Amino acid sequence: MRVLSESWLPPRLRFREEKVGSLRSAVGRCRVVAVVGPSGVGKSTLTRLALLQAAVVDCSVKRSYPSIVRELARQLGVSARPLDAAVETLVELEPATIVLDDYTLARRDHKLRRLVETLACKHRVVLVGHPSIRGELAGLAGTVVDMPPYSAEELYGILEDRVVAGHLPVSEEALWEIANKLGFPKGPGSARLAIVLLREALRLASGQEVLPVHVRASFKLQL
Repeated sequence: MRVLSESWLPPRLRFREEKVGSLRSAVGRCRVVAVVGPSGVGKSTLTRLALLQAAVVDCSVKRSYPSIVRELARQLGVSARPLDAAVETLVELEPATIVLDDYTLARRDHKLRRLVETLACKHRVVLVGHPSIRGELAGLAGTVVDMPPYSAEELYGILEDRVVAGHLPVSEEALWEIANKLGFPKGPGSARLAIVLLREALRLASGQEVLPVHVRASFKLQL
């Protein structure tokens, strides 16, 4: 089941392999880069695969200006108090890549925007967000890497990779049951949700082969 956990990093970003090179290229050209797409389409996985040495702040947990500064300071070995001094020291460090993941969930006030602009004077900053904030990113990010939702065929391939990697007892029919219901445009095209549903279906199957009946039960429990 490790291959179905959120912490598991796949060896490649299936069906979005070219995005890895696009993000690396964008980070090389621009001080601030945005990765934009709906929930569950591989934005965080993209940054993890493309930017292996980046300092990553999860803005769904560290949401405010002070907490983000303190987390960056912790990761980069800087004293976090007082905050203004910490920011000054962060800017004096050797150039690094900083990722603000789930930036949409941060408290995006003027202080946080100023922090991004200040950090970008020395470092490369990557903002990972939902399309709902595309407008405000337009005046901040030099370029945007778009992550579209997955089709049913793509979701099937992603799930199949996980099943093979984990030697999981799942039928092809069960995978298509998930993929056809969640694949874009019929569904949200979320790989994250597809993996959650597969994990629940495996639990319901109790060690037996996962069949469409288990998937349908997992939909009722999760959605």
